[in-house]
Amino acid sequence: MESNLAGNRGVIDVVFQSQIEKEKQKWCDILTRILHCIKFLVTQNLALRGLRESLQLDDDSNVGSFLGLLKLLAIFDPVIKEHFTHLESHPGSTSYLSPGVQNEFIHMMAFTVHQSLLRSSCKAKYYGLMFDSTHDQAHREQMSEGVRYVEIDFERKTVRVRESFLGFIQIRQKDAESLVEDILKQLEKDEMELQDCQSQCYDNAAVMAGHRSGVHQRISEKNNLAVFVNCDNHSLNLVGVHAAKQDTIVVTVFGTIEALYVFFSHPTQRWEKLKNACACGC
Repeated sequence: MESNLAGNRGVIDVVFQSQIEKEKQKWCDILTRILHCIKFLVTQNLALRGLRESLQLDDDSNVGSFLGLLKLLAIFDPVIKEHFTHLESHPGSTSYLSPGVQNEFIHMMAFTVHQSLLRSSCKAKYYGLMFDSTHDQAHREQMSEGVRYVEIDFERKTVRVRESFLGFIQIRQKDAESLVEDILKQLEKDEMELQDCQSQCYDNAAVMAGHRSGVHQRISEKNNLAVFVNCDNHSLNLVGVHAAKQDTIVVTVFGTIEALYVFFSHPTQRWEKLKNACACGC
């Protein structure tokens, strides 16, 4: 009798384990598809969410790119179709389609990419710093972090210079002392040794490029091997702006072009006349 009970328990355990594995595989398949849809949208720089997000809305409603893409996928994919059918018949059940889950997936992918870039730069050991500050649309000051390093492939016998954007840093103040403190904290957070830094590249602003108390000078005091290289594009832009202001003919040309644009841009009838005149001239 006891052997029969033990045998039945063994059969039940096998059935339960099989059901658990089946359920586990189902959710793995669902989450894999959701993750790839989010990855596609973020790599294309497309907004995920729309005005209203609901699977009960018809196809004419703007449910956003994320749910719209999944609805399209459900037409051809039985896994997502079955998942949507279950959600429609069981409102409130687990869906993994909420905005919170979307944001969590995005942060996880961003963290993975960030760590991959850090591993590549750490593998190269020596690197160059690149920082630039600006404000975003929310009028918050932030500083972009970039590194440049040499990638050596011994098997293929190739050497390539890599330049990687690592992210944005929220900054409190824009004086040199505060910026250096923020840079050093970020390097410590990324586990990058300042002594391995071989170059530092900023724009020509006095707070960054100042030779007495600028950011580059303060970094050089901590690591004299970090050679300062100013941004050539920024320098060229400043040269062009200042040179144009010194030449009367150039100032007149650009002033005339701006006046013509302002004149023909409003009303729209003037713009059409200008387009027709240019077309006839060609």
